[in-house]
Amino acid sequence: MPFPFVGSKRSQKSSLVVQAKKAYDDSTYGPFEEGDVGISRDRIGKDGDGSQAFFSLYYRMYNSTRVKDCSIPKTTSKLPLVVLHGGPSLPSQYLYPLVSHLSLDRPIIFYDQLGCGKSDEPKEPQFYSIAHSVADLDTVLTTLGFSKDSRVHLFGHSYGGNLAFEFAKARPQLVQSLLLSNTPANMKQAGDSYDRLAARNPVGFWKERVCSVESPSLDNAMQNSGSVWAGMDVVLDYVASPPPMVDGKALFPSTLVVTCARDFAVESSQGWNSVLQGITNVELETVHLEKCAHYPHLEDGYSFGSVLETFMTKHDG
Repeated sequence: MPFPFVGSKRSQKSSLVVQAKKAYDDSTYGPFEEGDVGISRDRIGKDGDGSQAFFSLYYRMYNSTRVKDCSIPKTTSKLPLVVLHGGPSLPSQYLYPLVSHLSLDRPIIFYDQLGCGKSDEPKEPQFYSIAHSVADLDTVLTTLGFSKDSRVHLFGHSYGGNLAFEFAKARPQLVQSLLLSNTPANMKQAGDSYDRLAARNPVGFWKERVCSVESPSLDNAMQNSGSVWAGMDVVLDYVASPPPMVDGKALFPSTLVVTCARDFAVESSQGWNSVLQGITNVELETVHLEKCAHYPHLEDGYSFGSVLETFMTKHDG
């Protein structure tokens, strides 16, 4: 059984991580639109010459005929949901099951971040960082037609929530609401917990603390994960900091934090209360799921989807 942070020292403890690239199952969750978005990086530093390198990111949109409608300010349509995968470099297909548990008329947008899945995977480490990924997300949304007057719900799972949080700080005017699931506020704390719990129960750790169900979509994501900038270790120094505040107020969206009792990262994911407390004008809602571990959308998709859809519907207006 593969470990959840492929490419990190934690995944290397297991000889069962499958490295071969496998094809996607494109028929499971209904019709979709797909394509590529171009991004660029500056070649700088010791080996750089100041030129630019160009890469492609793969995206997929479900219920996408309504995306353009939802870019109109104050629309009555359900606003789009943009979904950010974790890892880093664990591609989006493990999150595709969300489509089955959300409203059929809500546009849902996935994309594979640089370095994994169907997106390009440059071998230069300098092309990867959270700051680069924030800029890439901005490019993805701009390319897909979202203007400065558009609003989206932004969902991130695990490390994807860290990326979502940083994007919401950088571009709060675009984010209608922020949804964080199983997202560590302190990555080292989560990593230490992972190591401690895995050592305590190496045989049963996966089903007890990571994912209690078999999931072809998660297995497939593991098989298509990246290897250059991948796993918890490359962002181990990440500690969430509050958005800029003036007199206890911040330009920041309403936020949902979902934690799970059996998640190896539960203590760190509960740290968002400390990060966001004291911001008087930001609504913070927390939901704790008792029966799930690190992948609640796979372990109890109906309950998890209901939590997300209820929160988004509340903030669609």
